Amino acid sequence: MSLNQQGEVESLYLGRTGVTDTDLRKLATLPRLKQLFLNGTSVTDEGLQHLRVLGQLVYLDLESCDGVSDAGMPHLL
Repeated sequence: MSLNQQGEVESLYLGRTGVTDTDLRKLATLPRLKQLFLNGTSVTDEGLQHLRVLGQLVYLDLESCDGVSDAGMPHLL
């Protein structure tokens, strides 16, 4: 996790943890988040809809997320 000068979370590594779609809903409280690493988690296409509110997100690592497919990408736009 990295913070900006105001103490707001800008980067969060949750790779290879037990993060689920439900947990992604909680990330909406991090409006300054720019980088999010979810590699190797059990998130799915449906869970990606919770990330739409992260307007400053510029990097999202979904490598080895078996529940994520091309069908989930519109949730991020």
